[in-house]
Amino acid sequence: MSEERAQERRKVLQLLSEGRLTPEQAELLLDALEQRSSIRTVVERWADRIPVEEFRRWGNQVTQTVNQTLDELRRNLDPSGWPGLDALPLPMGLGHTVSVTHEVNLPEGVTTIEIHTVRGRIQMVGWDERFARIHIRGRVKHPRLAEARQTLERAIHVREDGSARSIWVDHDPDAGVSAASIDMYVPLGLVRLLAKTNNGSILGDRLRVSDELRLETDQGGIWLTRVDAVRLRMVAETGQLALHDSLSERSRDAYLQTQNGKIVVKGLPEGLPVVGSARTVLGKLQLEGSGWQSDGDATRAGGVHFTRGEVGDGQAALRLHCETRAGSIQISAD
Repeated sequence: MSEERAQERRKVLQLLSEGRLTPEQAELLLDALEQRSSIRTVVERWADRIPVEEFRRWGNQVTQTVNQTLDELRRNLDPSGWPGLDALPLPMGLGHTVSVTHEVNLPEGVTTIEIHTVRGRIQMVGWDERFARIHIRGRVKHPRLAEARQTLERAIHVREDGSARSIWVDHDPDAGVSAASIDMYVPLGLVRLLAKTNNGSILGDRLRVSDELRLETDQGGIWLTRVDAVRLRMVAETGQLALHDSLSERSRDAYLQTQNGKIVVKGLPEGLPVVGSARTVLGKLQLEGSGWQSDGDATRAGGVHFTRGEVGDGQAALRLHCETRAGSIQISAD
């Protein structure tokens, strides 16, 4: 899914949360957006081909695209309460599969959140609220929206354990939910955040976690920008790992591993001491900027160890480990 389309979806979900759209209207509008053919840019291509300076301007550019798209939709719909949405046809595909959404709100005081979906991407955006809002969008094999929505609700599980919450979606392509994507507004005051998808990408922006952020996917990449966490773990079986402006003086551990994909770490603060290691079987290591010292070639057995800045004598330093079997590793302060 392109970043433009993802941002458009978040805009619709925001209108839903504000009460300006009914759940039925939001579902139909999301399906209409999904069928638009004019959006071509894919997130993987952004992270791999566009310079980081443009990547940092990504939010403003996408917001303009969102507003233009919504304006086009409003011109085609009755602006009074958006009743024209009811006239949109249901997107019936093979096996009468429809898209439905369900919202889960977690109360203030939750300090640990764990989310899991089997087939679907996960998008997380930080906001200045103390509660979490989670939108789950499922593909359900059913010809009627009401029954499809009930099927999705039954597939969603929320487990409470003190101040911790676990949310996961059961998948059954034959009898119920064939895929489910998750959009989450991440609250302030979170201590730990864990997200996993077996088949899909993970995207995060402006996430603030006082301790651990752990992200895992089997098939898909992980892209983070403007993240703040003490401990960070990004693991993928197949897919690129991209970390932009997400390591600070508060960061202590960052572990990035993918079996097949490129690793990009950009935006390291100039004054942050770093103790790291890197290993790649098919690829090369690039340490960009001044002050780096390394002991060899990242493709050798055991990889390479590197440092930057004054390390030792109780000096707090970031421990950074990057490992991929097939792909290059790029680490820079730019």
